[in-house]
Amino acid sequence: MVKGEKRSEMMLNLFGDNSEEEEIESEHECNRRQPNYASVTLSIFISFVSSLLIVSVFVFFTATVLQLHLGIRMVSGVLLA
Repeated sequence: MVKGEKRSEMMLNLFGDNSEEEEIESEHECNRRQPNYASVTLSIFISFVSSLLIVSVFVFFTATVLQLHLGIRMVSGVLLA
């Protein structure tokens, strides 16, 4: 018997054949690595809508402060000086 074969036989006797376990673990790892595209898309959409909301509130606040500072009033969309 060749030295390498003897060693692999000893390892097999000591630890058993775990090739099936390694195969199952590698399948689970492959399944975990795949991203959930629906979740990613939803997250991007929520971030985009949140950003739009923040920008619109900022613009409204800035316009209101500017109107107060300049003494301008808006009545039903009509500019009054």
